[in-house]
Amino acid sequence: IHEKPSYPLSLEIFPAAENQEASFELYEDEGENNDYKKDIYCKTRFTCLTLKSRYKVNIQKREEKGYIPAGKRNLVIKLHLENKPKSVLVNSSKLKSVKPGSLIESVNGDFGKLVWSWDDKTGICMIKVPDAGTANEVVINK
Repeated sequence: IHEKPSYPLSLEIFPAAENQEASFELYEDEGENNDYKKDIYCKTRFTCLTLKSRYKVNIQKREEKGYIPAGKRNLVIKLHLENKPKSVLVNSSKLKSVKPGSLIESVNGDFGKLVWSWDDKTGICMIKVPDAGTANEVVINK
C-alpha cells in the first residue's frame, strides 16, 4: 500500500539442487481498494532451473487481469550462489558485469540497461532487468 510506482522489485532466489526447479508466482493488485475481490490483478511466474553448467531463470509474460503496475520499474534478481558466474545472458545477449554498488545505485532508474554484478562477501549474483511484463530468459553460466 502506498508504494512508489517505480520501485524496484527484488527477487531472492535460492536455486534448487541440480536438475531441480524452484518457482514462485508474484501476485499484484491495486492495494488501495477491493478490486481484488472482482479478480482485478496481475501475476508473473518465475522459475529457476539448476543445471550442471548453468542456472536458467525464466520470467514468464505477465498475466494481466485488468491490473497493470503503474510506472516503470526494474527487476533485481538476487541469486545466492557458491561461486562467481562466468557470464550472464538475458535472451541470449551477454550482459556487462558491474560493481555491486554501481548496480544498486541504478535500480531506481536506467530502465533500459541490463547489467549484473557479483558480491564475493555475500555470494550474491545480482541481475538488473527492466520489467516490461514480457517474457525473459536469464542464463547464468557457472
